[in-house]
Amino acid sequence: MRADLTWGLRPRDDLLLLAQSFGALAPRAAGFVSQKFEVSAVYDVTKAVSVQIGAIGALQGLNVPAERGVIGAMWVRF
Repeated sequence: MRADLTWGLRPRDDLLLLAQSFGALAPRAAGFVSQKFEVSAVYDVTKAVSVQIGAIGALQGLNVPAERGVIGAMWVRF
């Protein structure tokens, strides 16, 4: 079973703050659980282009590496 959740908040018209949770549960695999969490900010450069910067980390999981990192993305609306 998978559960991916996203929460967003716009404190300003050109800024979106995101908190995301990515989870997996396998009840038959001895209760395998994997949980990652990401926080990021998306800034609207223009009406068509936005840039995103954030951090991601694996909080728990069986056979899951200690994953931590920085993410970056460019959003294009069309």
